[in-house]
Amino acid sequence: LDLSGVEKLTDEALVRVARSQSSLQVLGLGGVPLTGPDAVWNLAPRVQVRQHDVMNWEEAVDRHLATHKVQGCPDLSALCLRRCDLVSDMALRRLVACDHLVHLDVAECKKMTDASLMGLFRAPRHMVTVILRGFLI
Repeated sequence: LDLSGVEKLTDEALVRVARSQSSLQVLGLGGVPLTGPDAVWNLAPRVQVRQHDVMNWEEAVDRHLATHKVQGCPDLSALCLRRCDLVSDMALRRLVACDHLVHLDVAECKKMTDASLMGLFRAPRHMVTVILRGFLI
């Protein structure tokens, strides 16, 4: 799904896309200025442990909890967030749960710091492409 350049697309709409399209594998959001941490957070896999409790995948596994439903986009393999100025470190660190993510473009994301990258590469994975142009540390 390529939504690149759709300048009036809101974070709320992106959250709805992430929640309704769990089989999404490729998402282009380059130049969508309203993309924020909420949208990225909803892309990352998380599990529903009880009827209303939602937590991230790592936390559920660490606690050895029985899970009922995977939410987010666990099969996401490519994500472009180029020039998404509202995306934060915390939101990007949640992408560590996307086991299939091999292509990530975070060029010119002004709120990102090296903490995001350290979080992404914390888990063993085979990242093929990471674009960081304009990355400010």
